[in-house]
Formats: sequence, C-alpha cells, structure tokens
Amino acid sequence: NELIPRLAEKKNLKVQVSLQTLPASTSFVTTLRFHGLRRVELGALLWVLDFGGRKFHRHALGMGKPFGLGQVGISVEGQLLRSNDPNENLQGREPEFLLACRHEFIDLMDQIVGAAKHTTTWENSAPIKVLLGQALPSASSVDRNYMPSPKDFVELRRKNRLEELKET
Repeated sequence: NELIPRLAEKKNLKVQVSLQTLPASTSFVTTLRFHGLRRVELGALLWVLDFGGRKFHRHALGMGKPFGLGQVGISVEGQLLRSNDPNENLQGREPEFLLACRHEFIDLMDQIVGAAKHTTTWENSAPIKVLLGQALPSASSVDRNYMPSPKDFVELRRKNRLEELKET
C-alpha cells in the first residue's frame, strides 16, 4: 500500500521541504560575466535569457512550478562589453552590438533549419513554438497534468513509452 510510506514521510521532518514564496514582481539584479564568446554565441545566450526579446515569456524555476510559482522574466540591462578584438571599441554601441549578435544567432539557426530542407524559420519550428508556448505565464502549470509519482515517469522511460507524455 503506497499510503503507508507517505504517512511515514509526513512524520519524518528530515524529508520534508519548506517552500517559501516571494511577492509577485519581486526584482533581482545580478551580473553576468563571460569571456571569449563569439558574436553568435553571445546572441544565443541573449536569446535563451529573454526568449528572443519576448517580454512576457517566463522561465520556470524552483520547486513551486506545479503551483504556478517560480515564473521568472529576465531582461538584459546596463551592458558593459569589451570586444575580444582589441581594435574594436563597443563603448556606447552596446545595445546595437547585442541586437546584431541576436540576429547572427537567429540567422545561423535559420540556415541550419533551411539546410535540413524544412519550410519554416527556426523560431517558427515546432520545437521552438512548444518552448515559447510553455514559457507564457498563461500556460499555467496548474493546468498541466503532472504524473502522480516520479516512479510513473521512470516506468514509462523503462518501457520506452515517453511519447505518451506529449501534449495533445
């Protein structure tokens, strides 16, 4: 009976987790340092952080995702960049440089998709559309069907039936 281990977990304080939430619109500032990135790699990093400049898309972080918690928007502000090329001065041109890097990344991805003979752009491809759909706050994780137990996922993976998890 699965109920008996769950009752034991409720009594065992060592396995319990305390979830502490923050008020909506809590803001954090941090510094992101990197070295030696090519322009296209910097463009990829920027795209991943803010989903290609989409202001309303969110990353899902932390343990409260099944409850709609942990939705984090990331924006890049206050850039201080130094080029790998000592002859290139980016001071005062950071926003334009970062935009060019984003475009280089998207252009590269479009070339890869085109070389595979697909008839769509990279950002309009099915995997990216699913990613962007999942990153919308309106796609509340409360509306998603979570498996009741991690053991259920392991069992599907063991039987090579993970396609059953795809959204309909």
